[in-house]
Amino acid sequence: MAEFIHSITVEFEDVDCYGIIHHPKALYFCERARAAFLRQNSIRVTGESPFGLVLRDVSIKYRNQLVMFDKAEVYVRAKKINKMSFVWDYVIKKDGKNAILCEIEMVAIDINTKKLMPLPEDLRQALKIIEISE
Repeated sequence: MAEFIHSITVEFEDVDCYGIIHHPKALYFCERARAAFLRQNSIRVTGESPFGLVLRDVSIKYRNQLVMFDKAEVYVRAKKINKMSFVWDYVIKKDGKNAILCEIEMVAIDINTKKLMPLPEDLRQALKIIEISE
């Protein structure tokens, strides 16, 4: 099992009036990590790419607080990779402890028709690098 790790800092714009990470920001952190992984593996999902990735389902569990200026790491893995979909498995850790657990199921769509399509082979191969089994 491998994983991709992306470092983040909780900024002023990420916290609520209590000084704790505002709940939707967890998705932003996951998306930044996902984009960094795709970029590192030369997978394009914008511009001239013939496919896009669309969110189908999301689950987030908050375990420990993240507050302003915390340094954290987003651990990115993939699972349930099949012909048409897969699941991103994220763990956001602060000081080695789980702060946020997130799973995001995604599907590929044809950019022109906006219809589901099989996962492109280059994406499938990149996901296999960070695949975990359940």
